[in-house]
Amino acid sequence: MNNFPVRKAIQTCSYNDSGDDLEKKIIEQPDRERAAGKDFVNHLILRNSGSAKDHLKFNITIAGIPLFLYGLFGMHKAGFEEVVTVGNDDTGKIHRLFCDYFDIKGYEFVHEGQPQEWSMSNSIRKGQEKLNPGLNDVVLISPGDTPLLDMLALASSEAVKEHDMVIPFNTKELCGDLFPRNYHVKAINEDGTEYLSKEPNALLLNIRKLEENRFGENIYDMAFSARKSYAAGSPQKKFFLEAVFKDNGGFSARRALRSLGIIKPGYFLSQASKLIARNTLGLKENDNNVLKLKIEIVEELLQHALNIPDFKVKAYASPDPAGLLDVDSFQDVVFVEKMLSLGQKSVYPHFDELKGFAGSVKSWGCDFTDNWKSFANECFHKYGIKAYYGNCTGFSQSTFPESVIEGEVELIKRYRQSLK
Repeated sequence: MNNFPVRKAIQTCSYNDSGDDLEKKIIEQPDRERAAGKDFVNHLILRNSGSAKDHLKFNITIAGIPLFLYGLFGMHKAGFEEVVTVGNDDTGKIHRLFCDYFDIKGYEFVHEGQPQEWSMSNSIRKGQEKLNPGLNDVVLISPGDTPLLDMLALASSEAVKEHDMVIPFNTKELCGDLFPRNYHVKAINEDGTEYLSKEPNALLLNIRKLEENRFGENIYDMAFSARKSYAAGSPQKKFFLEAVFKDNGGFSARRALRSLGIIKPGYFLSQASKLIARNTLGLKENDNNVLKLKIEIVEELLQHALNIPDFKVKAYASPDPAGLLDVDSFQDVVFVEKMLSLGQKSVYPHFDELKGFAGSVKSWGCDFTDNWKSFANECFHKYGIKAYYGNCTGFSQSTFPESVIEGEVELIKRYRQSLK
């Protein structure tokens, strides 16, 4: 049995090197989304090892507060005792100011390393080395770009007692359809309820046990890349084929037969034919023609793919609407910035305390963070995003209808009230 409740976490605040021609990559993302038939597109906040080395989204400010601090303070309030944050020099400066102000012990910062080390697997490895979890410790792995997550619900998830990987995936039905996100699968639970679903932003993991998986440390980069639905090169397809049908990069009849036995041949053929028909007819993906997967099949497939003795996986539809609200793009910044200006404590219970801390800081000592609003205004203008940070007038936007943002605030408020 694993230790309970969860008291250790790794907060990932590093990001891959997106390479040269950053502007071209930022523009290509919305082009791919439009080609896939999506109404809403995103201009991503990317960095590289050159001129945009410090353009790390985790260090931007929302409501004047560095983004990653929302999650970090949430962990502190939820009772996490040991947390390692992995990021760049700027992340470290902000982290030290934060811990000194609130006199927080047991929260450590680790540098992400040189550009060749910028990857999810290296972030987890560096965090694990510093955290040094025990064999029965489940660790929260949480990115620093998901500010409003209910950390207490994750810390107190009883599923960790008997499971080594707990996946609280996001759904349109429970998270709402107001925050613009794309769903690619219908997950079906034991009673037949269907959820339009997408991957979680945070998960609970016995990382010591996971070390025994057949992919080694690469499993983190494989899984992270597979989250990028519209990235070039079809990383989701590559991950699925490697995990389910291959061994050591080559096709494995034994693994394929076992995988088909888990999925059931008839069920596999019905979903494969749906996908083939959709592609042959040139149909755009929509909520009615996405693939369907039973949650129990996903759990068993993951256990089979990882190939770790006695490693148990549990996936469930998260009731927390904020699990969906990660800040990847300038459009996401607009949405969450306006949400916090309207909702404040009703969507983030510790807002006043964190805002008080941020207000006491005259300069973060980080060019990107200190100059974020000017940089964001330039990007809003360049990409045609209707938003603006004013010196005297505050933040204004017309990208999203006010009623949509108010609806999201109300959704999170109702969720938090239901916990009392």
